[in-house]
Amino acid sequence: MPVVTVKMARGRSIEAKRRRAEEITKVIACVLDVKPEWVNILIEEYAHRAESVPGI
Repeated sequence: MPVVTVKMARGRSIEAKRRRAEEITKVIACVLDVKPEWVNILIEEYAHRAESVPGI
């Protein structure tokens, strides 16, 4: 059972997160040759100011 953790900045709608999870599930299921219902997607959200980009 594959588990994928996605980290993204807060502020996206539940529908946007669902669409992303569906697309990621399709890819993981295809690449790993498993049933889509076996794939688990975990979404972790963080505050926009919590990230750092070198050089900025």
